Amino acid sequence: MLKKSCYLLFLLIAITSCKSSKPTIITSKKEGAKKGKYEGNLNIRLAKNDSKKSSGKQENITINSSSSLITCDDTDFLIELLIDASLDNIGSPYRYGGTTKSGFDCSGLLFTTFKNHNIILPRTSSEMSKVGKDIRLNNTKKGDLIFFSTNGKGTINHVGFVVDVRNDDIQFVHSSTKKGVIVSSTTEAYYKKAYISTRRIFE
Repeated sequence: MLKKSCYLLFLLIAITSCKSSKPTIITSKKEGAKKGKYEGNLNIRLAKNDSKKSSGKQENITINSSSSLITCDDTDFLIELLIDASLDNIGSPYRYGGTTKSGFDCSGLLFTTFKNHNIILPRTSSEMSKVGKDIRLNNTKKGDLIFFSTNGKGTINHVGFVVDVRNDDIQFVHSSTKKGVIVSSTTEAYYKKAYISTRRIFE
């Protein structure tokens, strides 16, 4: 009886310790699937320079309207790293022009997240919307950039980073003017109406 009670207590502790502190709206990163696989250089590069292998420290790469897609030795792993890094900023306030945890604007959140992983994106949402390739909404995947017009003018002025896709429910992390860094969904009426485009920047 004592052994059975100890076993049940251990099981209860194990289950409760596995709960994620991240919002339930998203799927957490793959549980240790590739954790620690790359401790050094992922060799992040532009796909058009795919044959170029760097042997030393990872250098920054810049992606702009004329650039090829981003690739590396394990693109799925890189996308998961970027998703986790962006989600670590949930709760940070909105700040126009902000690029730190003390305050981000929408493009500042993505610019900083990617820069910390040696990828330099354009600084504004309108310029970001010109990189990579256009993707239909129903083909959206994790790691895509998603763009909106929230100014009532039909012009792109807001960007998010897709962190999960469940059928028609596309979830993205972004810095909103009212709530700061949060995860939202395209199933929400506001973002469904404001949606403009999706861009893929990873090969």
